[in-house]
Amino acid sequence: RVHLEWNYNSNPRKVKLAMPNYCQKGLTRFQHPTPTKPQHSPHTFTPIQYGAKQQFAPVLPQEFAKLTKEQQTYVQEVVGYFLYYARAIDSTMLPTLSTISTSTNHHPYAILKAKIDHFLDYVATHPDATLEYVASEMHLWSHTDASYLNAPKARSRAGGYHFLSDKPNLPITPDSPHPTPNAPVHILCKIIDAVMSSVQESETGAGYLNAKEVIVPMRIALEEMDH
Repeated sequence: RVHLEWNYNSNPRKVKLAMPNYCQKGLTRFQHPTPTKPQHSPHTFTPIQYGAKQQFAPVLPQEFAKLTKEQQTYVQEVVGYFLYYARAIDSTMLPTLSTISTSTNHHPYAILKAKIDHFLDYVATHPDATLEYVASEMHLWSHTDASYLNAPKARSRAGGYHFLSDKPNLPITPDSPHPTPNAPVHILCKIIDAVMSSVQESETGAGYLNAKEVIVPMRIALEEMDH
């Protein structure tokens, strides 16, 4: 259940969105113990080796047992349960959930379980996120970004943060003031289907996906709402 807290008396007016106790119910459902220390990263990473001329990602086993039906169901239930919360409230969980989901057929269960346990430690550390929307001039602003070759099968990931804020003074230049930050109306977190040949191509692909899937339909919706 999404909880709305309206504040018409503030200037500017605000509304807060939250889903109290949703994460705690999930931790109880999946019988995840309280972590012994806080976990502030939703996923693991390869530590930087300073001074090394070359640095390789960990080598995964080429042959491993496929997930049993029970293991596959467990992974799907964790991803499905928290994906609802991530899309509605806490977008910091989206890349990790995407990684776990796409790794189902490429990693042994022991590695998947370690990823899930790490993620659930993060959920237990940050169980109650809140979005705060501030009244604005309802102009759509979008930030796009991309990673490079960090997804299975040498693919890259597109990201986008879309929010409503101030009316810009056109033309926008590098010296133009930044818009007032606001909570997102949409977050894009998606693996680019094709294999990108460079970082620049990943950035271009991410910009295209954000324009296609968010900016165009969102602008049409705003125009229909007379904004």
